[in-house]
Amino acid sequence: MLAAMHSKAQDVLIMLVNHMDYGGCQKIVYEILCGVFSDFSKVYLIANHGYYGEKLIDETNIDFVDRTSLSLTDTFKKIREIQRGKQRVILHTHNRKDLIFKYAISRKNKHLHTFHSAYTDKNFLYFFLKPKHAISISRTVSSYLDKYNIPNRIIYNGIDDIEKTTLKPQNSQTILKYIGRTTREKGFDDLLQSFVSFKQLFAEFRNLKMDVIGNGENLNSYKEYLRKTDFINDVRFLGFLENPWKEVSQEDLVVIPSYFEGFCLVAAEAGSLGIPVIGNDIKALREVLDFIPEENFFDVRDKTSIYAGLKFFFKNKKSQQKLAYSHKSEVKSRFSKEKMILQYQNVYENL
Repeated sequence: MLAAMHSKAQDVLIMLVNHMDYGGCQKIVYEILCGVFSDFSKVYLIANHGYYGEKLIDETNIDFVDRTSLSLTDTFKKIREIQRGKQRVILHTHNRKDLIFKYAISRKNKHLHTFHSAYTDKNFLYFFLKPKHAISISRTVSSYLDKYNIPNRIIYNGIDDIEKTTLKPQNSQTILKYIGRTTREKGFDDLLQSFVSFKQLFAEFRNLKMDVIGNGENLNSYKEYLRKTDFINDVRFLGFLENPWKEVSQEDLVVIPSYFEGFCLVAAEAGSLGIPVIGNDIKALREVLDFIPEENFFDVRDKTSIYAGLKFFFKNKKSQQKLAYSHKSEVKSRFSKEKMILQYQNVYENL
Protein backbone atom coordinates (compact mmCIF):
# COMPACT_ATOMS: atom_id res chain seq x y z
CA MET A 1 0.00 0.00 0.00
CA LEU A 2 1.03 3.60 -0.52
CA ALA A 3 0.81 4.17 3.21
CA ALA A 4 3.55 1.61 3.73
CA MET A 5 6.00 3.34 1.40
CA HIS A 6 6.85 5.98 3.97
CA SER A 7 7.03 5.82 7.75
CA LYS A 8 4.02 7.89 8.74
CA ALA A 9 3.88 6.97 12.42
CA GLN A 10 4.19 10.62 13.41
CA ASP A 11 2.51 12.26 10.41
CA VAL A 12 -0.52 14.45 11.05
CA LEU A 13 -3.14 15.72 8.60
CA ILE A 14 -5.12 18.91 9.25
CA MET A 15 -8.13 19.32 6.97
CA LEU A 16 -9.40 22.89 7.01
CA VAL A 17 -12.72 23.71 5.35
CA ASN A 18 -15.43 26.33 5.91
CA HIS A 19 -18.22 23.91 6.84
CA MET A 20 -19.17 20.25 6.54
CA ASP A 21 -22.86 20.56 5.70
CA TYR A 22 -24.49 19.63 2.38
CA GLY A 23 -22.35 20.47 -0.65
CA GLY A 24 -20.15 18.96 -3.34
CA CYS A 25 -16.88 20.16 -1.80
CA GLN A 26 -17.97 18.85 1.61
CA LYS A 27 -18.87 15.44 0.17
CA ILE A 28 -15.43 15.17 -1.44
CA VAL A 29 -13.66 16.17 1.80
CA TYR A 30 -15.70 13.49 3.58
CA GLU A 31 -14.70 10.84 1.01
CA ILE A 32 -11.01 11.81 1.14
CA LEU A 33 -10.92 11.68 4.94
CA CYS A 34 -12.71 8.31 5.04
CA GLY A 35 -10.12 6.98 2.59
CA VAL A 36 -6.92 8.32 4.17
CA PHE A 37 -7.50 8.83 7.90
CA SER A 38 -5.88 5.47 8.78
CA ASP A 39 -2.69 6.51 6.90
CA PHE A 40 -1.91 9.16 9.53
CA SER A 41 -1.14 9.01 13.23
CA LYS A 42 -3.68 11.78 13.74
CA VAL A 43 -6.22 13.60 11.58
CA TYR A 44 -7.85 16.89 12.53
CA LEU A 45 -10.86 18.38 10.76
CA ILE A 46 -11.35 22.10 11.45
CA ALA A 47 -14.76 23.16 10.17
CA ASN A 48 -18.26 24.23 11.09
CA HIS A 49 -20.56 21.35 11.98
CA GLY A 50 -22.94 19.83 9.44
CA TYR A 51 -24.21 16.63 7.86
CA TYR A 52 -20.87 15.30 6.57
CA GLY A 53 -19.07 16.42 9.71
CA GLU A 54 -21.42 14.36 11.88
CA LYS A 55 -20.90 11.33 9.61
CA LEU A 56 -17.13 11.63 9.99
CA ILE A 57 -17.40 11.80 13.78
CA ASP A 58 -19.53 8.64 13.74
CA GLU A 59 -17.44 6.70 11.21
CA THR A 60 -13.81 7.63 11.93
CA ASN A 61 -11.52 8.52 14.83
CA ILE A 62 -10.60 11.98 13.52
CA ASP A 63 -10.47 14.93 15.91
CA PHE A 64 -13.19 17.42 15.00
CA VAL A 65 -12.48 21.06 15.85
CA ASP A 66 -15.63 23.17 15.68
CA ARG A 67 -14.77 26.31 13.76
CA THR A 68 -18.05 28.11 14.42
CA SER A 69 -16.72 30.41 17.12
CA LEU A 70 -13.05 30.48 16.09
CA SER A 71 -11.68 33.85 15.01
CA LEU A 72 -8.92 34.18 12.42
CA THR A 73 -6.38 34.45 15.23
CA ASP A 74 -7.86 31.47 17.09
CA THR A 75 -7.60 29.33 13.96
CA PHE A 76 -3.95 30.33 13.48
CA LYS A 77 -3.25 29.42 17.10
CA LYS A 78 -5.02 26.07 16.78
CA ILE A 79 -3.00 25.07 13.71
CA ARG A 80 0.25 26.07 15.41
CA GLU A 81 -0.76 24.19 18.55
CA ILE A 82 -1.41 20.99 16.56
CA GLN A 83 2.03 21.26 14.90
CA ARG A 84 3.89 21.43 18.18
CA GLY A 85 6.12 18.38 18.69
CA LYS A 86 4.95 16.61 15.53
CA GLN A 87 7.38 15.12 13.00
CA ARG A 88 5.46 16.23 9.93
CA VAL A 89 2.15 18.03 9.47
CA ILE A 90 0.18 18.51 6.25
CA LEU A 91 -2.37 21.32 6.17
CA HIS A 92 -4.96 20.74 3.44
CA THR A 93 -7.24 23.72 2.69
CA HIS A 94 -10.24 23.95 0.36
CA ASN A 95 -11.63 27.49 0.42
CA ARG A 96 -9.82 30.41 -1.20
CA LYS A 97 -9.99 32.60 1.92
CA ASP A 98 -8.27 29.84 3.88
CA LEU A 99 -5.14 30.22 1.78
CA ILE A 100 -4.06 32.75 4.41
CA PHE A 101 -3.47 29.86 6.81
CA LYS A 102 -0.53 28.57 4.81
CA TYR A 103 1.42 31.06 6.92
CA ALA A 104 0.44 29.13 10.04
CA ILE A 105 2.52 26.17 8.86
CA SER A 106 6.16 26.04 9.91
CA ARG A 107 8.91 25.57 7.33
CA LYS A 108 9.31 21.83 7.93
CA ASN A 109 5.59 21.19 7.33
CA LYS A 110 3.56 21.26 4.12
CA HIS A 111 0.51 23.07 2.76
CA LEU A 112 -1.79 21.72 0.04
CA HIS A 113 -4.81 23.49 -1.45
CA THR A 114 -7.60 21.96 -3.54
CA PHE A 115 -9.37 24.40 -5.85
CA HIS A 116 -12.99 23.28 -6.13
CA SER A 117 -14.11 26.14 -8.32
CA ALA A 118 -12.99 28.87 -10.70
CA TYR A 119 -14.37 32.33 -10.14
CA THR A 120 -15.55 34.58 -12.94
CA ASP A 121 -14.56 37.73 -11.06
CA LYS A 122 -10.97 38.97 -10.99
CA ASN A 123 -9.36 37.35 -8.00
CA PHE A 124 -6.38 39.44 -6.97
CA LEU A 125 -6.02 37.20 -3.92
CA TYR A 126 -4.22 34.66 -6.10
CA PHE A 127 -1.51 37.16 -7.00
CA PHE A 128 -0.43 37.18 -3.34
CA LEU A 129 -1.57 33.86 -1.86
CA LYS A 130 -0.30 31.24 -4.27
CA PRO A 131 -0.20 27.75 -2.79
CA LYS A 132 3.03 25.88 -3.47
CA HIS A 133 1.10 22.63 -3.92
CA ALA A 134 -2.29 22.85 -5.65
CA ILE A 135 -4.94 20.43 -6.84
CA SER A 136 -7.62 21.31 -9.40
CA ILE A 137 -10.71 19.14 -9.76
CA SER A 138 -11.03 19.50 -13.54
CA ARG A 139 -9.36 20.90 -16.66
CA THR A 140 -11.85 23.75 -16.38
CA VAL A 141 -10.46 24.78 -12.99
CA SER A 142 -6.88 24.02 -14.04
CA SER A 143 -7.06 26.37 -17.03
CA TYR A 144 -8.35 29.09 -14.72
CA LEU A 145 -5.40 28.62 -12.36
CA ASP A 146 -2.99 28.80 -15.29
CA LYS A 147 -4.05 32.43 -15.74
CA TYR A 148 -2.66 33.13 -12.27
CA ASN A 149 0.50 31.06 -12.83
CA ILE A 150 -0.49 28.56 -10.16
CA PRO A 151 1.02 25.13 -10.97
CA ASN A 152 -1.50 22.40 -10.24
CA ARG A 153 -2.28 18.76 -10.64
CA ILE A 154 -5.73 17.59 -11.76
CA ILE A 155 -7.49 15.05 -9.56
CA TYR A 156 -11.06 14.50 -10.68
CA ASN A 157 -13.70 14.25 -7.99
CA GLY A 158 -14.65 10.65 -7.30
CA ILE A 159 -18.13 9.16 -7.22
CA ASP A 160 -19.50 6.15 -5.39
CA ASP A 161 -20.23 2.95 -7.25
CA ILE A 162 -23.99 3.45 -7.31
CA GLU A 163 -24.80 0.99 -10.08
CA LYS A 164 -26.23 -1.39 -7.50
CA THR A 165 -28.85 1.21 -6.60
CA THR A 166 -32.32 -0.14 -7.33
CA LEU A 167 -33.77 2.15 -9.97
CA LYS A 168 -37.51 2.53 -10.40
CA PRO A 169 -39.02 0.23 -13.03
CA GLN A 170 -39.10 1.92 -16.42
CA ASN A 171 -42.35 3.59 -17.33
CA SER A 172 -43.60 5.76 -20.13
CA GLN A 173 -43.48 8.98 -18.11
CA THR A 174 -40.36 11.08 -17.95
CA ILE A 175 -39.75 13.06 -14.78
CA LEU A 176 -37.30 15.96 -14.78
CA LYS A 177 -34.77 15.48 -11.99
CA TYR A 178 -33.09 18.48 -10.39
CA ILE A 179 -30.46 17.45 -7.83
CA GLY A 180 -28.59 20.13 -5.91
CA ARG A 181 -29.01 23.23 -3.81
CA THR A 182 -32.04 25.31 -4.75
CA THR A 183 -30.20 28.58 -5.28
CA ARG A 184 -30.05 31.26 -7.94
CA GLU A 185 -26.42 30.52 -8.89
CA LYS A 186 -27.38 26.90 -9.49
CA GLY A 187 -29.90 28.13 -12.06
CA PHE A 188 -32.86 26.76 -10.14
CA ASP A 189 -34.90 29.98 -10.37
CA ASP A 190 -34.58 29.99 -14.15
CA LEU A 191 -35.41 26.29 -14.42
CA LEU A 192 -38.51 26.56 -12.25
CA GLN A 193 -39.85 29.58 -14.15
CA SER A 194 -39.23 27.82 -17.46
CA PHE A 195 -40.97 24.68 -16.21
CA VAL A 196 -44.09 26.67 -15.29
CA SER A 197 -43.98 28.57 -18.58
CA PHE A 198 -43.78 25.34 -20.61
CA LYS A 199 -46.67 23.80 -18.65
CA GLN A 200 -48.80 26.80 -19.54
CA LEU A 201 -47.81 27.16 -23.18
CA PHE A 202 -47.18 23.71 -24.64
CA ALA A 203 -49.56 20.77 -24.62
CA GLU A 204 -46.73 18.21 -24.74
CA PHE A 205 -45.55 19.40 -21.32
CA ARG A 206 -48.93 19.21 -19.56
CA ASN A 207 -48.16 15.83 -17.98
CA LEU A 208 -44.51 16.58 -17.25
CA LYS A 209 -43.47 16.40 -13.60
CA MET A 210 -40.33 17.53 -11.79
CA ASP A 211 -38.57 16.19 -8.70
CA VAL A 212 -36.38 18.59 -6.73
CA ILE A 213 -33.81 16.80 -4.56
CA GLY A 214 -31.91 19.22 -2.34
CA ASN A 215 -32.34 22.09 0.08
CA GLY A 216 -32.00 25.85 -0.10
CA GLU A 217 -32.95 29.03 1.68
CA ASN A 218 -35.87 29.94 -0.59
CA LEU A 219 -37.86 26.69 -0.65
CA ASN A 220 -40.97 28.28 0.87
CA SER A 221 -41.00 31.10 -1.67
CA TYR A 222 -40.66 28.57 -4.52
CA LYS A 223 -43.63 26.61 -3.19
CA GLU A 224 -45.67 29.80 -2.84
CA TYR A 225 -44.80 30.74 -6.42
CA LEU A 226 -46.06 27.34 -7.61
CA ARG A 227 -49.30 27.66 -5.64
CA LYS A 228 -50.06 30.91 -7.45
CA THR A 229 -49.64 29.14 -10.79
CA ASP A 230 -51.63 26.02 -9.84
CA PHE A 231 -48.65 23.73 -10.48
CA ILE A 232 -47.78 22.90 -6.88
CA ASN A 233 -48.70 19.23 -7.47
CA ASP A 234 -46.43 18.95 -10.50
CA VAL A 235 -43.24 19.56 -8.51
CA ARG A 236 -42.11 17.36 -5.63
CA PHE A 237 -39.68 18.96 -3.17
CA LEU A 238 -37.95 15.93 -1.66
CA GLY A 239 -35.24 17.75 0.32
CA PHE A 240 -31.74 16.39 0.79
CA LEU A 241 -31.43 12.63 0.24
CA GLU A 242 -28.26 10.73 1.11
CA ASN A 243 -28.86 8.62 -1.99
CA PRO A 244 -30.76 10.80 -4.50
CA TRP A 245 -30.75 8.04 -7.13
CA LYS A 246 -33.11 5.56 -5.45
CA GLU A 247 -36.16 7.10 -7.06
CA VAL A 248 -34.68 7.54 -10.53
CA SER A 249 -35.60 5.63 -13.66
CA GLN A 250 -33.63 5.50 -16.89
CA GLU A 251 -36.77 7.01 -18.40
CA ASP A 252 -36.06 10.18 -16.43
CA LEU A 253 -34.02 13.21 -17.47
CA VAL A 254 -31.50 14.94 -15.20
CA VAL A 255 -31.42 18.72 -15.74
CA ILE A 256 -28.38 20.75 -14.63
CA PRO A 257 -29.04 24.49 -15.05
CA SER A 258 -26.01 25.72 -13.02
CA TYR A 259 -24.33 28.96 -14.03
CA PHE A 260 -21.01 27.41 -13.02
CA GLU A 261 -19.62 24.13 -11.79
CA GLY A 262 -15.98 23.36 -11.05
CA PHE A 263 -16.63 19.70 -11.74
CA CYS A 264 -20.30 18.56 -11.52
CA LEU A 265 -20.81 15.53 -9.30
CA VAL A 266 -24.46 15.17 -10.29
CA ALA A 267 -23.52 14.86 -13.98
CA ALA A 268 -20.88 12.22 -13.23
CA GLU A 269 -23.26 10.21 -11.02
CA ALA A 270 -26.06 10.37 -13.61
CA GLY A 271 -23.60 9.37 -16.32
CA SER A 272 -22.40 6.37 -14.29
CA LEU A 273 -26.02 5.15 -14.12
CA GLY A 274 -26.68 5.70 -17.83
CA ILE A 275 -29.31 8.39 -17.22
CA PRO A 276 -29.59 11.13 -19.88
CA VAL A 277 -28.56 14.68 -18.94
CA ILE A 278 -29.20 18.10 -20.41
CA GLY A 279 -27.76 21.27 -18.93
CA ASN A 280 -26.56 24.83 -19.14
CA ASP A 281 -23.66 25.23 -21.56
CA ILE A 282 -20.74 25.33 -19.12
CA LYS A 283 -17.22 23.97 -19.61
CA ALA A 284 -17.24 21.56 -16.67
CA LEU A 285 -20.41 19.82 -17.86
CA ARG A 286 -18.95 19.39 -21.34
CA GLU A 287 -15.77 17.99 -19.77
CA VAL A 288 -17.50 15.45 -17.54
CA LEU A 289 -20.03 14.28 -20.16
CA ASP A 290 -17.98 14.80 -23.31
CA PHE A 291 -20.10 12.34 -25.31
CA ILE A 292 -23.51 14.01 -25.16
CA PRO A 293 -24.87 15.84 -28.24
CA GLU A 294 -24.50 19.57 -28.78
CA GLU A 295 -28.29 19.91 -28.63
CA ASN A 296 -28.26 18.81 -24.97
CA PHE A 297 -26.70 22.13 -23.95
CA PHE A 298 -28.84 25.24 -23.50
CA ASP A 299 -28.56 28.83 -22.28
CA VAL A 300 -30.27 28.85 -18.88
CA ARG A 301 -31.08 32.56 -19.24
CA ASP A 302 -33.11 31.88 -22.39
CA LYS A 303 -36.41 29.99 -22.07
CA THR A 304 -36.42 29.38 -25.82
CA SER A 305 -33.05 27.64 -25.53
CA ILE A 306 -34.21 25.46 -22.62
CA TYR A 307 -37.33 24.56 -24.58
CA ALA A 308 -35.21 23.54 -27.58
CA GLY A 309 -33.09 21.30 -25.37
CA LEU A 310 -36.11 19.55 -23.86
CA LYS A 311 -37.78 19.27 -27.26
CA PHE A 312 -34.68 17.62 -28.72
CA PHE A 313 -34.57 15.12 -25.86
CA PHE A 314 -38.20 14.05 -26.22
CA LYS A 315 -37.89 13.82 -30.00
CA ASN A 316 -34.81 11.58 -29.64
CA LYS A 317 -35.58 9.92 -26.32
CA LYS A 318 -34.65 6.35 -27.26
CA SER A 319 -31.34 7.29 -28.88
CA GLN A 320 -30.53 9.55 -25.90
CA GLN A 321 -31.15 6.69 -23.48
CA LYS A 322 -29.06 4.30 -25.57
CA LEU A 323 -26.19 6.81 -25.76
CA ALA A 324 -26.19 7.44 -22.02
CA TYR A 325 -26.36 3.73 -21.21
CA SER A 326 -23.49 2.88 -23.56
CA HIS A 327 -21.14 5.32 -21.76
CA LYS A 328 -21.98 4.52 -18.14
CA SER A 329 -19.03 2.15 -17.55
CA GLU A 330 -16.62 4.69 -19.02
CA VAL A 331 -17.93 7.46 -16.74
CA LYS A 332 -17.87 5.22 -13.68
CA SER A 333 -14.25 4.20 -14.33
CA ARG A 334 -13.01 7.69 -15.18
CA PHE A 335 -14.40 9.26 -12.01
CA SER A 336 -14.14 6.45 -9.48
CA LYS A 337 -13.83 7.32 -5.80
CA GLU A 338 -11.10 4.74 -5.34
CA LYS A 339 -8.98 6.37 -8.05
CA MET A 340 -9.43 9.79 -6.44
CA ILE A 341 -8.37 8.53 -2.99
CA LEU A 342 -5.28 6.77 -4.37
CA GLN A 343 -4.24 9.98 -6.12
CA TYR A 344 -4.61 12.02 -2.93
CA GLN A 345 -2.64 9.40 -1.00
CA ASN A 346 0.11 9.72 -3.60
CA VAL A 347 0.12 13.51 -3.28
CA TYR A 348 0.34 13.36 0.52
CA GLU A 349 3.14 10.80 0.22
CA ASN A 350 5.25 12.93 -2.10
CA LEU A 351 4.77 16.41 -0.66
